[in-house]
Amino acid sequence: MELAVHRLERKSQLVSLRARAAAHLRHEMDERGLTAKELSRLIRDTTPFRLDYRTIQNAMLGSMTLDTYEALVGVFGWDWADRTIEPVIGATRLAALEREYEQQRTRMAALDREIAAHRAARLARGSVDGGRLRLVSPDLGTSRT
Repeated sequence: MELAVHRLERKSQLVSLRARAAAHLRHEMDERGLTAKELSRLIRDTTPFRLDYRTIQNAMLGSMTLDTYEALVGVFGWDWADRTIEPVIGATRLAALEREYEQQRTRMAALDREIAAHRAARLARGSVDGGRLRLVSPDLGTSRT
């Protein structure tokens, strides 16, 4: 049931980058010499998606749902998706992955420090009698001044 609701919501949601994607769609079709009907057949034959040629014509004008965009990415590939998404993200896919990698390295370093602190505390607890911490050195406890 949840999947059906999600699909219905997605079908009515317009892609915010629709004007940019429409321009890239028109350019890609011109480069390949495809009409809307030919692209519809290509999508049907090479992907699990189906797009009516009228849907493609509407997408060329800027009216595009996420499902339509997904089908276009399926037929045109990552390079086309990158060209349409890059201005939204503000970075290339490689730069975005590198930024994500650095963020993960920072999180991992913080986690390493936390683990080291827990290990040190556990070692300190285990190194004294009965697992209790000693605040005074054993030598100080037996010496007389």
